Amino acid sequence: MFNLFGTSFLFIACHLTAHQQKVEERNSDYKRISSYFSLSEVAKADAVNSYDYVFWLGDLNYRVDLSREECNQLLMKSNILDLLMTDQLTGQILAGNAFHQFSEQPISFFPSYKYDLGSDVYDSSQKRRTPSWTDRILFRSRDDGINSITGHGYYCCNTICISDHRPVYAYFKANLKACNTVDGILDVVTAFDAEIYNKGMPCYLRSSCCT
Repeated sequence: MFNLFGTSFLFIACHLTAHQQKVEERNSDYKRISSYFSLSEVAKADAVNSYDYVFWLGDLNYRVDLSREECNQLLMKSNILDLLMTDQLTGQILAGNAFHQFSEQPISFFPSYKYDLGSDVYDSSQKRRTPSWTDRILFRSRDDGINSITGHGYYCCNTICISDHRPVYAYFKANLKACNTVDGILDVVTAFDAEIYNKGMPCYLRSSCCT
């Protein structure tokens, strides 16, 4: 967690319980981790009131609720939309069981898990796990107005094959507040001077390239 000028950010990276059938365990993981940051809906101080922007990412391990054969049929038709209809994470969010008030950019890439190492072939072992979008990037903001997050792309990097997962990444635009206020008074420590920032950033970038 950190502040950038007057805007607070919280990033949570995690690995939730594995295996297709363990949805409740993953939901419990979410609630346990949330309690560390007052993110739970039942907590006295919800993160929406504590942080301006929250990003939750990692191997969340929610699976596609289909057999491998059913999943393969949809993948052969590149039918991502119907496959997403069986995505456990989407279902749990809509049911209000986990990741309250979080959003996700639309998924247009193939499932990021589980691949044979070094190849583009989904799990060919005896277990033949169902391909799933286990790797996710969720986000939420305190304010839906001017101080909010907008997504600008959600992708999977298929050229990196050193794991049974394909890495996913996303682009966002987050509006920043100029500074914090304390009892309605501007905090000069966090105050944002656009003129100084615009003059200083090119110098900072040049110095960073030389280190």
